[in-house]
Amino acid sequence: MPTLSQRLNKPEYLFRPQQLLQRLRALNASSSERERTFSLPWGLPIIVDPQDTIGRAVWHLGLYDLLVSETLWRLVSPGEQVLDVGANIGHMASVMAMRTGPSGQVIAFEPHPLLHARLQRNLELWRAKLPGLRLEARAVAVGDANRPGHLSIPTSFQENAGTASLVEAGSASVTPGTPGLVAVDVRTLDSELPASLTPLVMKIDVEGGEAAAFRGATRLLSTCVRDIVFEDHGAWPTPPMQLLRDAGYTLFRLEKTLRGPALVPPETPPETGAWEAPSFLATRQPDRARALLAPRGWRCLTPPRA
Repeated sequence: MPTLSQRLNKPEYLFRPQQLLQRLRALNASSSERERTFSLPWGLPIIVDPQDTIGRAVWHLGLYDLLVSETLWRLVSPGEQVLDVGANIGHMASVMAMRTGPSGQVIAFEPHPLLHARLQRNLELWRAKLPGLRLEARAVAVGDANRPGHLSIPTSFQENAGTASLVEAGSASVTPGTPGLVAVDVRTLDSELPASLTPLVMKIDVEGGEAAAFRGATRLLSTCVRDIVFEDHGAWPTPPMQLLRDAGYTLFRLEKTLRGPALVPPETPPETGAWEAPSFLATRQPDRARALLAPRGWRCLTPPRA
C-alpha cells in the first residue's frame, strides 16, 4: 500500500489547483462512458476511455504519469525528431509534439488495432489544433527481427489497454484461432527508420519487450538516439539496462518528488507501494540531462501560454 507521504505527493493538484475540482466531479460521477475528450495541461485535446488506466488518470489528475511527462517535456527540444514506441493512445506523443513543434517530427508506434485507431484520431485533433505539426502513427510492433507476430491480450485489457505484450517468436502458445491473440507485423526500428531520420529522444514502453526492441535498433542507438525513457520492473541490472550500458549510455532512475523530478542511481530501489511504475533514463549526455532536470517545478503542468 502507498505510504502517507506517497499519497500526499500530488503536484498535479499543487501546481494546478483547478484539477481538484475536476477530481471532485469525477468522484461524484457514475458514468459508464467508454470515450471522452479532455484538454491536457499543455493545451492539446485527447480522446480517452475514462474506464481505462490512462483515461482515468487524465480524468482525475489532468494527465498520465507526471514523472515521465515532465522528463520528456524537459529533454525534448524544438525541431528534434523523436519516437514514441508503444504509444497507446498517444499521451506521451502529445508531450513530445508540443516540445518539438512544427520544425520537429514525432513517429509513434502502436500495433494494437483498437489503440492505433484512437491514436490516429488524437493525431488528427492535434494537427487541427496546431497546424504544421509533423505526426505519424505506425501500426507495427517493434522487435529484434522483421517477422509476423502476435500480441497477447490479457483479460484486464478493458481496464488497462497498455498491458498487451508481444509473444515470443516460435512460442508454443501461438496456434491458429488461439483466443486473446492479435496478429501484428513485427519490425526492427533500424529497418523502419531510414538513415536520413535521426531521432534524438525515444520513449519506449512495450511491456517487457524492451530488450528485443533495443537489439533491433543497434544502428539508431550507436548513431543518433541521445535520450531513452523506459519502464522496467526488474532487479538491477536487467537485460535492457545491460544492453544500454554496453551501448555507452549512462543510466538513472527517475524519481517523483513534490518539488520536481529527480535523477537517482539506477540501482536504487523505488519506494514500495509507489503509484507509478519504475521509470528510467538512459542518456549519452548525462551532464545535459542533469542540468535540464535539476530546476524545481513541474513545467508541463504550467506551460507558458502563447
